[in-house]
Amino acid sequence: MLLPAFTVAFVVTQSLVPAFQLYARTGRRAWLALIGGIVLVLILVSAKEPFQALAGILIGAGIGAAVNRVRLRRYMHARLVALQVGRVPKRDVYPLLLQFGEARFLDAEPTVVGFVAHPDSTLRHLAISVLTFHWNMRKYRELLEHLLREDPDPRTRRIAAVGLGYVLRNSRDAHATELLVERLREPTEDASVREAAYGALLDIWFTTVQRIDARAVYAKTSARALAEEQALQEEVDWGIVSAVERNQASRFPRPE
Repeated sequence: MLLPAFTVAFVVTQSLVPAFQLYARTGRRAWLALIGGIVLVLILVSAKEPFQALAGILIGAGIGAAVNRVRLRRYMHARLVALQVGRVPKRDVYPLLLQFGEARFLDAEPTVVGFVAHPDSTLRHLAISVLTFHWNMRKYRELLEHLLREDPDPRTRRIAAVGLGYVLRNSRDAHATELLVERLREPTEDASVREAAYGALLDIWFTTVQRIDARAVYAKTSARALAEEQALQEEVDWGIVSAVERNQASRFPRPE
């Protein structure tokens, strides 16, 4: 027969693991996680056999986490199937895609990639964000380059530039550098896209320089007047851009 201290700690811990994991992922139900933590501390302190209670907590946490992962995967798979057959209401698609990203549910990768071409720009941008910021998938760099070069929506080009800089950070990638400099120096390009290209260029080439944070670029609002050429000229250090171009040319000379 299991000892009381072990049994109580095991049962309480196993039942509270889902709440703790939910709090860690989303910050929700903080009160439940807090109460659960207090209960576990009280059990450990008041138990006549604290080592048994501690063993119950550790074993319960391990089993609870494993069970919760299985439940979460089953739930995600069911939601993915529902999305694929069109049973998810439109209002729930965005949070579901975001949930796929946060949970790193890679079974949804083909579906998420499909949303990159969705007519709803909000879902299109979220799909790009999931592939880059959440899953860090460098294999889609050609897709990002295509969007940056060809997509008619400047907001899509902006997030594509930011995502490209993120997945290729510190790589000094030649092809991406050439494209980003081209976009940055294009006077007819939208100022917000040029600023994002500048931030991505810094992400790809530098580690210690004061860079534009990738997520901050995407989160900026019109209040900063990104569309104004003057704001862009004040932000960009053109000396750095020229230095990158010179270095790029010396490392990868153009064929005659």
